[in-house]
Amino acid sequence: MSQLIMVIDDSVTVRKVIEVCLRRAGYAVISFPNGVKALRWLCSPGVRLPDLVFLDIGMPAMDGYAVAQYLRARPQYRQMVIVMISGRRGVLDRLKAPVHSRGCPRSLWHGPRPNPGTNGKRKV
Repeated sequence: MSQLIMVIDDSVTVRKVIEVCLRRAGYAVISFPNGVKALRWLCSPGVRLPDLVFLDIGMPAMDGYAVAQYLRARPQYRQMVIVMISGRRGVLDRLKAPVHSRGCPRSLWHGPRPNPGTNGKRKV
């Protein structure tokens, strides 16, 4: 049985891109448009727990921080690996992520790196 990966993101495009990439790599994927639906599914009896969760930070109703906090507060979900994903680039989001995901030691890559030959400036 292949590993199960859960994708929680309110963007249909992001979900589909991640799903296609993971399925091509041989993973089983289940996705949800928001944290509430994902948690309802996870709390269903007899459900197979995912090995990895890709979790969007900025979602309506219940953001990714709240979902991660919910999962980390319950023993049955503590072993799930959570990867926080976001289009945000703010300092506050980078500071909040390690606190709320509890177990993410540092902020990971947050977007394209500037080309060293341009001194960080982009041509317009």
